[in-house]
Amino acid sequence: MNSLYDTARFRFATAGIDWRAIDMRCVALSGSPDFVPADMTLGNILARSHTVLSYSIAPLTKAVAADGSCQTGPMQLPAGTAGTVNWMVLVQHNAVQANAQLIEYIDEGFEIPFEFLGLPLMLQPDWSANRGWFKL
Repeated sequence: MNSLYDTARFRFATAGIDWRAIDMRCVALSGSPDFVPADMTLGNILARSHTVLSYSIAPLTKAVAADGSCQTGPMQLPAGTAGTVNWMVLVQHNAVQANAQLIEYIDEGFEIPFEFLGLPLMLQPDWSANRGWFKL
């Protein structure tokens, strides 16, 4: 199940997030997938003893397709802690990682779960047929 967090849904609906302009990142997490729709920040997730294995570099491109699909170019997960990636989240980046605002919970796609060896990894989404991270 991939799903938007409540706070992101509200911010998209009230023009608080412009997908094309935000500094968005992907975070790879260990531990059992744990979706709490009311979570607001990455710190909420970390408080439940999950570990960040890698925090992506910002994608070079972002777009919104005509059908509302929010897309990006490839995203690089830099070298990090080796372990099993059981789920990921998209966040609006903050200099204090725990304060990054949650956008989307992801536990489907990208061959999840997978072993992250701690080496850089490129996530290359397939945007054929206007698929995206999510659709508004």
